[in-house]
Amino acid sequence: MANMIPIDLDINMLRCFKAVAETGSFTKAGNNIGLTQAGVSTKIRRLEERLDAKVFNRGEIT
Repeated sequence: MANMIPIDLDINMLRCFKAVAETGSFTKAGNNIGLTQAGVSTKIRRLEERLDAKVFNRGEIT
């Protein structure tokens, strides 16, 4: 763990992640936080790029 590099994450990406996790839907998450589905998708994609990992299985999220 000594070689771990800290990752700077934007708070808005984390808010989107939380909203999607709670609602199970990009569309519902967007409605709850004032973004379009496309806006949420963009934030989640950027989060995944920063983490270099998928955070949701798109087949299970609407």
